[in-house]
Amino acid sequence: MTSELLGDLSGLHDMGGAATLRDLVLRHLGPDTGDYDVPGIEAAYRDAVNEHLDRVGLFIDEAGRVYAEGKVDDDIHETLGDGFHRVDLTRLAELHRTR
Repeated sequence: MTSELLGDLSGLHDMGGAATLRDLVLRHLGPDTGDYDVPGIEAAYRDAVNEHLDRVGLFIDEAGRVYAEGKVDDDIHETLGDGFHRVDLTRLAELHRTR
């Protein structure tokens, strides 16, 4: 089955002004970004969100594009929001602290 591109994450989910998932992580970390493995947090965050989204046939790729595998009956905006809210970004950040 071919995946259908639904659009960029920033256009489908309110990320508080962040344009990318990386921007979202950087905003969350604030001025102490040098204390963390930012690419590691970004990848872990995307993977954790994708675990939740997989249940309804959605996924986010590394470039921040959202795809659907087949027909998605759920409200995509609500489903994305739910996926993000179920993942504790603060906990993930602590797992990737370098200092």
